[in-house]
Formats: sequence, structure tokens, C-alpha cells
Amino acid sequence: MVNEKVNIGNFLLPRDAHQLVSMRGEIDWKNTSNVILELNQKLKDLLPTGLRKKVLKIATEMLDNLVKYNVNQPPDVFMVLHTKERLYFLSQNLIKNPDLLITLEKILWVNELDIDDMKAEYSSQLKGGTISELGGAGLGILEMARKSNQPIQFNVETRDKKTSFITLLVNITID
Repeated sequence: MVNEKVNIGNFLLPRDAHQLVSMRGEIDWKNTSNVILELNQKLKDLLPTGLRKKVLKIATEMLDNLVKYNVNQPPDVFMVLHTKERLYFLSQNLIKNPDLLITLEKILWVNELDIDDMKAEYSSQLKGGTISELGGAGLGILEMARKSNQPIQFNVETRDKKTSFITLLVNITID
């Protein structure tokens, strides 16, 4: 029997998933726009405009998290893969453990919300949210889950007392 899944970042993804874009190394504000432009170009013939906007929003939020929580120890990883039915967004980076705990709490909380609760929470945070030290209003994880309408998957590997590797996987149905 042929294994129909392949391990990428500790997630089993379909073997027929093709890479659309990939970035490995130090991810910063300068080079993320190139990835978004490349992804947009590749999606033009693949997806209708409305779905392409959702996909680009998820990619932007994921890259934004990579930049914000970067501890300047590459390699950071970002990739988008696709099959006929789905797009997969995968990111991996080293994160400070206090930031990791906040991120995991947010992911677990968002994964428990239904779509109506996500919309209500998004509106509430837009109206009354505060800007963090890192420059965000805490909407990135919520926005990724909202746009994908799927739970955010994650894997954590402790590196030392101060840092851990976090891998995120977000997927969206495209059929």
C-alpha cells in the first residue's frame, strides 16, 4: 500500500500537494512582500478573486506572525502547498516561551469558537482592541481561523528554557 501522506513540519499532508511558494531563512518585513506578490501571481489562474483575497490574508497574517515573533535565529520557514481541494499554509519559527504560551492560549481559544462567535469577536476586537508592544491588535490568529473556517493546527518542540520551535498549519478548502 502506498503512503498517501508525507510528513512536513510534523504534519501529515497529502503526497500530491504541490508547493506554490516557499521561504526559508530570516524572514523580515523586507522579504515578505516578495512572497505575497509571488503567491498572488501564482493564484491568479488558480482561484477566483474572492477566494484569492482570503488566501492572501491568511498568508499575510502568518508571515506577520513570523516577523513579529522572530528571535533572530533562522531558519524561519513559510510555505504554501496546494492540492485540487485544499491550500495548506505552514510556518515554523523559534519563539520566546512567554510569547509561545500567549500564542497557544489564543489558538486553543479560537479553535473552540464557531464561525458566528469568530465574527463577533473580530468585530469586538476591532472596536475595542488595544495595540500590543509588537504592534498588533491580536487579530492575526483569529483572522486566519476566520478566513480558513478550519481549526489552526500546531506543533511545539522545546529548544531550551527560553525558546521553542512552533509550527503552524492552516488549511482552506478551494473546491
